[in-house]
Amino acid sequence: MSTDKKTTESYDNYAEKWANRMRSGNNTAHEYLEKPAMYGKLSDLTGCIFKIL
Repeated sequence: MSTDKKTTESYDNYAEKWANRMRSGNNTAHEYLEKPAMYGKLSDLTGCIFKIL
């Protein structure tokens, strides 16, 4: 990826918008497709000391 100022600013702008969408709770694809798929890849964590939120 190019590191010129225009590219860096464009990337930062997109990343900020993406992060805001993820934090908003209004991202249906993430909530109902991506998260369940990621959790489905996890092994059984029964008895694990870490809590999955």
